[in-house]
Amino acid sequence: MPTSQSQKKEAIAQATEQELASLADRGVRIAGNACSPIVLVKGDLDEAECSGGELAAGADGAALRKALGAIGYAPEDFCVLASVAGAGDGAVAAGEALTCDLFREALETLDPEAVLLLDNSAPMSCARPMPICLWQLMTLTPPCSSPAWSPMCRAPRAGARRF
Repeated sequence: MPTSQSQKKEAIAQATEQELASLADRGVRIAGNACSPIVLVKGDLDEAECSGGELAAGADGAALRKALGAIGYAPEDFCVLASVAGAGDGAVAAGEALTCDLFREALETLDPEAVLLLDNSAPMSCARPMPICLWQLMTLTPPCSSPAWSPMCRAPRAGARRF
């Protein structure tokens, strides 16, 4: 029996919800629109965020929303991924950096067009190359200018925005 477009969309939505729930159960913290084209990776959490508050809900979040709004993105166009674990099943202790595999799984589940690193702690979550366009990452020092990062840089995906 053939499946309709709406059935396919529903199946994809359910699979994504299950993947996100599985990540949350393992301590991955994500805030905002998980289907957005931009993922902001945050490693240095403030006191409210460390105690379980929403990611980027403070002054830093307001500044991010204002800056992204200025270049044409609405607040629903991005989400925030913490590179440190929250409460979960104990596979990674709360406050510790996510394992590389778990961090990569989270990014692959979110499947963004661009990833922005918000602080110097964020890129430490994964030392291996990631299947994203690393030259798009916004840090104080562009990652591709460092010899350690240069092998990880590759051409942008079709439709990806340059910053």
